[in-house]
Amino acid sequence: MATTNPIGGVFWRMVAAELRKLLSRASGLVMLGISVLLPILVFALAKAVESGGATVSANGQPVSSLLTLEGPKLLGYMLTARNFFVLPLFLVMVSAQLVAEERATFTLRALLALPNARWRVLLAKYTALLCLASLSIAGSLGVGGPLCFVFVEGPAEMAAWQGVAMGWVASLASDAGLIALTLLVSTFSSSVAGVLVGVILGLMADLAIRGLLKIAGMLQLFPTDQLAALMPGRALAAWEGYADGWDPWAFVGLAALTIGCLALATLRFEREDVL
Repeated sequence: MATTNPIGGVFWRMVAAELRKLLSRASGLVMLGISVLLPILVFALAKAVESGGATVSANGQPVSSLLTLEGPKLLGYMLTARNFFVLPLFLVMVSAQLVAEERATFTLRALLALPNARWRVLLAKYTALLCLASLSIAGSLGVGGPLCFVFVEGPAEMAAWQGVAMGWVASLASDAGLIALTLLVSTFSSSVAGVLVGVILGLMADLAIRGLLKIAGMLQLFPTDQLAALMPGRALAAWEGYADGWDPWAFVGLAALTIGCLALATLRFEREDVL
């Protein structure tokens, strides 16, 4: 029956309804707009540095000599800009709006009172957020890719393009983990601001713990490299492997983070009070 099949038509109508919510809010539209504008800004900045950087020096070297303006390199800079703070922050915000904000406005209570399994409601929200993240990546890549491939001279070998393309694919996996983490935090809060603070504080604590693990590794107290790679902050940055080599342990940590957060969020969702 369609009502018991999570891949059935009813489920996808739920996903479409959640996606319409996201695209009807200013935060979702601004997120997509920034996704499109960032590659253009990075391209313009790179061209400005290339043309005028010879007259500006850093550490005694022309700034233009410090920037490699090749297609794959530039597309990698665009990926880094896309994943640096602003868009992840918007992703956390729109994710929080689908749970924490709807709890505060009693929309979530009405939604959970309907004859639908609660895990299906959460899965529909998660899938809609993944769709939004995919649109964000597609917007950045759809604008940045042609700019890098057509307007930058001397493109590198195809292998370099494939490497940075894998970075963009891995970026969606990182977004999936961040969404799952945010949904879990959202089950404990009725405020978008509270969720933002919770996620940021959690990642700051993660950074501190990884710093302690690094110190322990330098002192050779015990092996710490794999443990640090499994930490949430490092796992969410698994996409960075396109530039400095892929770390399988970071993806193991990302999978554990995503599945674990979704499982815990589902348990919390099942206990949501609708009275």
